[in-house]
Amino acid sequence: MHTNLLLVFILGLALFSTTLSAQVVYKWVDTDGSIKFSDQMPHHVKPKNLQKITVRNNSSFKTVKEIAKKQAKTLSQQQQELVDMTKKNCDIANKNLKLLNAFDNIRQTDANGNEVILTAEQKAQQIDLTIKQAEIYCTQ
Repeated sequence: MHTNLLLVFILGLALFSTTLSAQVVYKWVDTDGSIKFSDQMPHHVKPKNLQKITVRNNSSFKTVKEIAKKQAKTLSQQQQELVDMTKKNCDIANKNLKLLNAFDNIRQTDANGNEVILTAEQKAQQIDLTIKQAEIYCTQ
């Protein structure tokens, strides 16, 4: 009995070692009741008594360094996207401010989808809002 446990333990270690090249391991219970493993399909065992186990090789596992590097790269990409979005929003705010200051009759679409000309008060509110947007996004 101890021999079988030792065999299972050794085989388990082998499954996760880098020297294991098999992708499939077969498991069955022998006639004497002991559990057997093999990377070769045993022909003397009935298919219904045979369990096929798919094993991932070590190349499919990532090291902590590889995961950290990928996450750092992803974080760096996210930071760059944020910088790009902030710059784009800054550009939009500055262009809107120039338009609001350059023209008197500013048209805007209201909540009902109708185009309306902004009153002087509404235009002033839009200018204040756009200045605040510029202050938020144009922080260089």
